[in-house]
Amino acid sequence: MFSVYAHRVAAVKDEENGAVKKVTDSVENYNSENRFERTIIVANDNKTAILLILRLKQDGVKTSVFTNYLADDEIVLGEQKKAFVEGAHKVAVCTTQMFEKMEFDVVKHYIFVDAPAEEKLRDQLRQKAVCEGKKIRVDLVMSESYEVSVKVEEKPAEASKPSPKRKCSFDIYSIKPNKQGKFVIPAEYMGFDESAEDDEYDSEYDDDDYNPFKWLGF
Repeated sequence: MFSVYAHRVAAVKDEENGAVKKVTDSVENYNSENRFERTIIVANDNKTAILLILRLKQDGVKTSVFTNYLADDEIVLGEQKKAFVEGAHKVAVCTTQMFEKMEFDVVKHYIFVDAPAEEKLRDQLRQKAVCEGKKIRVDLVMSESYEVSVKVEEKPAEASKPSPKRKCSFDIYSIKPNKQGKFVIPAEYMGFDESAEDDEYDSEYDDDDYNPFKWLGF
């Protein structure tokens, strides 16, 4: 039986590198409670991955490193993977590119940081978990800017009216009155979903039925 705990973490706002801090703080809490034997953190780019690695090192967390800069260094990658697989390092930090390249066995805990909803990536994770019959937990942390960017779906240029699927944030103070002196919200924003504002990061939440992240494909 295959099951996934998919937990949405609130978008981090108004704090430089806030998503990185959210992740490293949660890892520290998990380690203190011995919640997971191993954790794989997948970052969207090298910059985020390096910030995570530096912060974890500062916190004393032994971490295996898999950035794009090491893509051609098979010796170092082999050493890093061995340390993670054998338990010398409890955490591995990868970019999305290196996560696919390294072909890790399934672990119980994953954290995706501003990671794109690539079909190949989610299928890879799902198929491995199914094959090994393991239950996994997936946490997602997104900065506010990335949260907005992945929601936006631009309307076709030839369309006569905005697409109902368009989702975007806007500054209420930027709305100007019309000729009649009334303040009108642009039609394209009427379907904006603000549910992400209420999300909270709760490491104790484990509910098989809760799966708001449909992009995972589970």
